Amino acid sequence: MNLLSEEIETLRREMAALGIRYGFLHPEVQGLSNRLDRLLVRFYALAYPNRSLSQASNP
Repeated sequence: MNLLSEEIETLRREMAALGIRYGFLHPEVQGLSNRLDRLLVRFYALAYPNRSLSQASNP
């Protein structure tokens, strides 16, 4: 899960930098946002294996 956390953080930084440069509605930034969403879903599935995503937000 550590590697996944690092990948999430790297992608988040890249997305933020591109968002500042091109605007957050730019298609490339939106693509990174979608990738980040998928990584976050995977992270929460590993962190909270017995919960749905809606339950994970309400510990």
